[in-house]
Amino acid sequence: MLWRIHSCNFWLQRGFIIPPPLLENIAPSITFRDGEVDALSTKDLIQLLGESCVPGSIDIGFGCNDVEYIDTMVITLPAYSGCTFTIVYKKYECSAGGLFDYTMGDFQVLSHNCSAFSTALNGAYVTGAASFNAFVENFELAIYNQIQANIIASYVPVGTYPCLQGLFFNIIFIKASCYKRCIIEFSNGYASYMKIACGSDCCERHTRVCRNSLGALYIETLNAPAYPPSCDNPPSFPGNMLLSRCIRETACSYSCPDE
Repeated sequence: MLWRIHSCNFWLQRGFIIPPPLLENIAPSITFRDGEVDALSTKDLIQLLGESCVPGSIDIGFGCNDVEYIDTMVITLPAYSGCTFTIVYKKYECSAGGLFDYTMGDFQVLSHNCSAFSTALNGAYVTGAASFNAFVENFELAIYNQIQANIIASYVPVGTYPCLQGLFFNIIFIKASCYKRCIIEFSNGYASYMKIACGSDCCERHTRVCRNSLGALYIETLNAPAYPPSCDNPPSFPGNMLLSRCIRETACSYSCPDE
C-alpha cells in the first residue's frame, strides 16, 4: 500500500491559506550527470532504488518540470573531517499558488574519498546486522539533513516565503519502505554501499519551510510511513551491472521513519 500525500493539498487540509506565488529570487542550481565514477553509473544506481518510489513515478501536475531531473550534490559531514561524499537522486520541481514543491527520490552514494568511512562501514558490518543497519541509517540521516539544509539555503533566501502570508517551500522526500544493502569496493580500496529496493511500498517525509516575522526559518516535518510495513513483491533489476559489484549483502529490512 502506498501512502501518497501531495503537499499542496496536504497543507490546504491543515487550514493554511495559499495566496498568489512569490517565486522571485529562486534560482535552481541543477546539474545533470550521466557519466560514470569508477564504473558506478547514475542510471544503474538510481534504478536499484525501485521505480515506484522516485519522483518520475508520481502524478506530476500543472506547474512542474515536464522531465525528471537527475541531480548530484557534494556533501561534507562533521563526523568525517576532510571527506566529501557525492550523492545522486531524481527530483521534480513544482510551483503553484504560493507553494514551491521540491519532490525528490531517495539518494545513492555515487562516490567518496573517505578512508575513515570505509573502515567504519566494514567494521559495522562485521559487528552484526543490527550494528550495520544502525550505522547506515545514522549516516543516511546525517546525509539527508545536509541535503535538506543545502536545498533550503538555495531556495529560501532571506526575504522569501513569509509564513504570515501563507507562502511555503515544501520538500517531499520519497523512498522505498524496504531495502537490502550491498557493500562494494572502489578501485582505490575504499568501501561504499548501494541500496537495493526489496519491496514495492514507499514512505515519505514532508518538510514545510517558511520565514517568520523576524526572518528566521520555520521548519515543520511530518513523516508518512508506509502502513502496514511490508517488504513483499520485491522488484527485479535485470541487466543492472552494478549488482555484480556486491561483495557483501544484508537481508531485506523495513526502514521507514515513524511519525
